[in-house]
Amino acid sequence: MIRIFLLLSFIFSVSIVKSQEIPFTVSENGKYYGHCVKIAPNEANSNLVQENSNYKKFYEFRYYRVDTQLPILKYQFKADKLSDISIKISPDGKTIAISNGYNASVLNAQSKAVVYETYGINNIIFPYLDNSFLISGSKNLILYDTYSAIVLRSYLQANHSNGYGKTWFSKDDQFIVQQKSKSRYNLWRTNQSKRISSQSADDFAFDYQSNRITFIRGLRIKAFSLDTMRLEYSQDLRSALRSFVNEKKLADKRTVIKYGEPILSKSGNFTIIPFTQDSRNSLLLYSVQKGDFKEVHLLDEPIRDLEWHNDSILSIQHENNTTTFLNLFDLTNPQNIDFGISDKKYQIDKGVEVSDDLSYFITPKNNFFNKGFSLNNIEDNEKIYTNKYEFVAIADSSKYLIVKNRKTKGIGVIKSFDLLNNKGTLFLPFSDTLTEVFEPVNEDVEPPVDFEPYRITQFKHISELKDTAALINLVLKNIVYSDSTISINTHLIDDDGVYYYGAGTEEWKHIWCNVLLKKGNQPIIQVTDFDVIEHRADVTIPNAVAVVMDHSGSMGEFRANKVQNEVKGFVDKKASEDGISIIKFDTRVGVESYISNSKFELNRKLKLNGLEGYGGGTSLLDGTNSAISVLKNSNGYQESSIIVLTDGYENGSYISKYELIRRAKKHDIQVYVVGFGQSVDKDYLRSIAFPTNGTYYEIYNTTDFEWIFTDINHKIKNYYEIKFKTDTIDQHQSILKVCITDKQKDTLALSFSNQPFKYQSKTKGKEGNLFEEITSKEKVDELISKEDIIDFSSINAYSAYKRKVTNQTNETDTLSQNIEEELEEINLSDIQFLNNSTVMVDSTLNGITKVKHFLQKYGHVEIEIVGHTDSDGDDDFNMDLSVKRADKIKELLIAEGVDSNRLSVKGYGELFPLLENSSEENKLKNRRVEFRVVYNDE
Repeated sequence: MIRIFLLLSFIFSVSIVKSQEIPFTVSENGKYYGHCVKIAPNEANSNLVQENSNYKKFYEFRYYRVDTQLPILKYQFKADKLSDISIKISPDGKTIAISNGYNASVLNAQSKAVVYETYGINNIIFPYLDNSFLISGSKNLILYDTYSAIVLRSYLQANHSNGYGKTWFSKDDQFIVQQKSKSRYNLWRTNQSKRISSQSADDFAFDYQSNRITFIRGLRIKAFSLDTMRLEYSQDLRSALRSFVNEKKLADKRTVIKYGEPILSKSGNFTIIPFTQDSRNSLLLYSVQKGDFKEVHLLDEPIRDLEWHNDSILSIQHENNTTTFLNLFDLTNPQNIDFGISDKKYQIDKGVEVSDDLSYFITPKNNFFNKGFSLNNIEDNEKIYTNKYEFVAIADSSKYLIVKNRKTKGIGVIKSFDLLNNKGTLFLPFSDTLTEVFEPVNEDVEPPVDFEPYRITQFKHISELKDTAALINLVLKNIVYSDSTISINTHLIDDDGVYYYGAGTEEWKHIWCNVLLKKGNQPIIQVTDFDVIEHRADVTIPNAVAVVMDHSGSMGEFRANKVQNEVKGFVDKKASEDGISIIKFDTRVGVESYISNSKFELNRKLKLNGLEGYGGGTSLLDGTNSAISVLKNSNGYQESSIIVLTDGYENGSYISKYELIRRAKKHDIQVYVVGFGQSVDKDYLRSIAFPTNGTYYEIYNTTDFEWIFTDINHKIKNYYEIKFKTDTIDQHQSILKVCITDKQKDTLALSFSNQPFKYQSKTKGKEGNLFEEITSKEKVDELISKEDIIDFSSINAYSAYKRKVTNQTNETDTLSQNIEEELEEINLSDIQFLNNSTVMVDSTLNGITKVKHFLQKYGHVEIEIVGHTDSDGDDDFNMDLSVKRADKIKELLIAEGVDSNRLSVKGYGELFPLLENSSEENKLKNRRVEFRVVYNDE
């Protein structure tokens, strides 16, 4: 039987447990598989044997990569019996939750550590790619970090009715949906504590292309913009159905029509309404975009279930165990499949599994005579039967079948393609030997003779260029393009390393003297209506930067220490308003510091300890992805960037490069990649940086670390964007020329294709250079076929940062800022605690009274109470103590008459001290609570 999950696109992978069988699960992306087996006491580790527990039986969870059959981790635990065990894996396979029937452990597959423990498993919710997990309680939703389990965010107004509370992440991890009751759903943005919507509905669907969410209640459909949560359209299908029935009645007064429940497609763009007309089964297909119905006639056999496979493919299961596959864009050609499991006398397991790509289905045989399975080719109805293996699951985009070898009893994989094409069935067993990836240490190398990077040594206004003899250079940052716009991002740097600013004004726009564009095989045109946008660091705008350091074995102790010390220098020189996060990776990922603008805090968290705790392989993509998660959860910064320094290549990540780039672009995060040494895959690293509006840098030895961080920081904040339009999706060539004086001129020539990145990744092998500089003088001369621009009237020049700041200043923002500043004034040296306690010092009640008066003054404001500790005690104890301190303040405010719905709590333990914990007086000030405005609806 095909198992129907109407909300499958939002549900994580759930374990499949059959009576007396091994509990197992496959990650939603199909790339990871895990199962539990019983082990003897002598196989259990000594700590587990000595553990005081009511459970006396020992089990081991074994976790594998499907494509390599190699184990990733083994985890031992106790339980009463196999049937009590439940397993969940995050869709990306990185995080696992295992329950023994009572309590559950959350494991990070990279660090191979238990990061969190809770009761049961049903309240653990995993996002798709984010480095976090959600715990759903009866009255709250709390988001935790995957690596450290610190609390990232708590979500307000998350209470639900008994028996409900099911929760999902949207597939882009941008939203959380909770079923509050049988017919009501709550909605949050993952980066905001405040609930943004609560809708009466029976079902919902996200449309990521149109950026909206659709709710359906009975026959009423409502769709909302995800950006604003404004209602985009509302449709009541009852009147349309009445018209449909009336037409049928006009044709035959005796006709009888009965309707089933409407079912939303996965994007909400289609709604299916099953109906019978005089016992004949049909469907009404409603298109939201077109606003009309289309009738789809089916077989006379009654319908048992419907399932959306994507937004256009529908499978209809009939009572006679046949299934109809229906493509909504080809309604004239429904495909009827007979699974062949009706009228089988000895059939025990009648389950049918359909591959994700709809190319085949599996019918397991589980009777007294055989325990094999049949693989059935949907296209030609050809059936292939094997009795050598028992079927377990379909994995990795339908490429593999996970099976049990009936002879050896071992679990492994066979390739579905080989079986489909009668090429034999090579059984590849899962290995039981854990192996670590180790890389030989790379040494410094001499750079090539022509290696002369343009380093920024000082800044001067463009008017000062006439006073220097050093030649000006257009230094490419990157090029960003879509199907309609092109932006060439560049720096103006002379041979002495002087960066020239101020050329993004009306007064100086004339120096951008030529922009030429060749689209495909069309003639070269001159662009005379472009924008010159100057991105500047002289306007005080807070930036967030995540520094991601490769700590694989190839770095070696000396270079790892060198990088760490240079990061320390980068922290010490940063602007006071800028925030920095510090991350290290090998095959594991370690977040040493989340975003902070405190130099003291950052230096305290940065470990200057070489490769200690690292030294394995290289999970470059996972390290970068963790930086995206950190940055997207950080508020108060207008620009976000990642600096990745690596001397290796990718060999162990859970996320794909395409998914990583899509996430970075979604959150407007630029990725700057520094390739260190001669062995790096330059094309691979470029193809990570360029699509995100980042830059690729190349260095060769440890002395380059001394300038690279500072130079990147300058170039992140300072560049010129030359932006113009295109109406062609094809290969492009472009020329940008700058003319400051007769002697100070330079030309930049580029070749690129503006085909979508996903398409390029399929056609360019390793997704190599997404653009390249044209360095041949002959080719450049051939492209420069137009004289320099004379008329600059259609060219606009302005500062992006100044415009951004101006647009954000309004009356509401000023009012909110004043309210927050007033709250900060009572922040709250008055509220302090005794050591290792929630007992407050005598002056506390004065602070409580101030907060109460503030809340009475601003009746529309909600606040978050944040608890802190000093550094005494271990991290877990302090985190728990900080939450208890915040809860204590909440209780006192409620006792003073404050509405509990206006108060939420969060704890940060010792993470954010006010002062260095070097004296008892400083520690007392660090044992505190703070308050933060989290909602203001004025």
